[in-house]
Amino acid sequence: MTGAFVIPIYDKRNDFEYGYKLTESAIKFSSVKDLFFIFSTLEQQNKFMKECDKRFGKRPSGILCDIDMSRCKNPVSIKKYYAINILKNRYDYIAAIDCECIFIRKTDNGTLMDEIWNTDSYLACNKSKTGANDVKVSIEALGLQQNKLLLEETENQTITWWFNEIPVYKSSTLNEFFSWLNDEGRYNIVFENWSCFDYLVYVIWLVLYKDKHLKVYNFVADCGLIEDLCNPKCKTKYKKEKALGVHWTSRLYKMPTNSNIHLVFHLDRQAPMKIRIVNWYRRHILRKL
Repeated sequence: MTGAFVIPIYDKRNDFEYGYKLTESAIKFSSVKDLFFIFSTLEQQNKFMKECDKRFGKRPSGILCDIDMSRCKNPVSIKKYYAINILKNRYDYIAAIDCECIFIRKTDNGTLMDEIWNTDSYLACNKSKTGANDVKVSIEALGLQQNKLLLEETENQTITWWFNEIPVYKSSTLNEFFSWLNDEGRYNIVFENWSCFDYLVYVIWLVLYKDKHLKVYNFVADCGLIEDLCNPKCKTKYKKEKALGVHWTSRLYKMPTNSNIHLVFHLDRQAPMKIRIVNWYRRHILRKL
């Protein structure tokens, strides 16, 4: 099995610095050539790649998205779809992540994504308020608010699966998915609605047409449960992470360790601990290699 990661990135704030950290971790633990950053301009792509050459002597892959985003309300999702569509015939699986991630252990992309898909861990859900509202908005925007199957599976639109697991797309489903997305104005709906996050829409389609069933766990969070682990006030983080059987986390990866976890995400959400995160990563991960 083969797998690639796609990552939208912009030359703003600290995004490039996060991208360099992700690249460095992929060089150490994964396959840097299967890491595809999605750029808005050739100038930004060249700047990023030259700095990778300078820092690491290696560079990830790049995709230049030439879509006019001037009126787009959901550019991150659109850029992810753009890259996924380009790569769908080259890889068995594609995962769409953000730049504020790092790999923390040796990772075979295809094996990891195949496990995520076959264990259905990507369907893990929790009760939510803000997160469930994004699900609700997406369902309504797509004109599916009366769909009995979706109402049943989402427990009347009170749950979310967003970022509970690495968002993995199976390439063999994507021709059908994009055909559906491009029909009846659905692509434009996603283009014009910030809450229609790419993986919310994909999983909605899987539930409707591929007999997938959401796995609802008895946990409550304002957003996705695993996304909430970066919150210093969140309790029993390790228990929640293990219960869902997922393969990434937003908690500061310290004891107790979890052998399932391959990536840490939302490093940007842990602002008070940014320096500690970077120092910990260098001390406990890079020095062991």
